[in-house]
Amino acid sequence: MISKFLSGAALAGCLLVGAANTASAGENEALAAWKAQCGKMVSQTMNYPRAIVPLPDDHNVVEAVIDRSGRVFEARLVEKGNRQIFDRASEAFARKLRSLPPLPDDFAAERAVVRMHLVYADNERQAAGLTQKVLAAAATETTRTVEIEGVKFAGVPVIDLLGGS
Repeated sequence: MISKFLSGAALAGCLLVGAANTASAGENEALAAWKAQCGKMVSQTMNYPRAIVPLPDDHNVVEAVIDRSGRVFEARLVEKGNRQIFDRASEAFARKLRSLPPLPDDFAAERAVVRMHLVYADNERQAAGLTQKVLAAAATETTRTVEIEGVKFAGVPVIDLLGGS
């Protein structure tokens, strides 16, 4: 059986538009703390699939649209990896995701798109290598138009999180 682990700040931490795990320029401490809390929650919630043989590492992206309270309106797998077993695990994660922690009080927007980069690795060495690739390729999209219950909202901030199992 593969035990869960968190690879220090790299996997429990988060990033916003390619920034490091600490508060970046223009990012306040409250948002940095929120991202760290979310990254830890994502890492603890996602499941590494069980298999008879060791599985290679992989990376998928699940996106969720949330409101200030953290309620998830929609969550779905938006970037598949190289293995169907991890795609299915990521889809299951998206289906069961109901909420994230409330956005910080000083977060300016009423909603956000949260891109959760799910890193699957069975040891810390694999996780560290894949995490570096994910950080280098993180999306640079900062806002998006989303539709919630038939209503379109423009300029919704995009927040990237990093989680691992």
